[in-house]
Amino acid sequence: MIKFQSLIEDDDLEGLSASLHEMESLHDTQEEFMVQLETEQTLLLSKINELGQEIINSSPSYALSRRPTLP
Repeated sequence: MIKFQSLIEDDDLEGLSASLHEMESLHDTQEEFMVQLETEQTLLLSKINELGQEIINSSPSYALSRRPTLP
């Protein structure tokens, strides 16, 4: 913001335009990374669930120990 104020005070419209363009570009890049991270998070959570199911299905002793005991 200080840089923008300085450019405005100096009446440097070309510098202001370049700085705004750079900021928009950084914002777009940030949005792209956020979408990528959200996608990767969804994929990782899905894999974690798959592995959990695999563990439960492949281990009879684990499945038996997870059953509640009746009094």
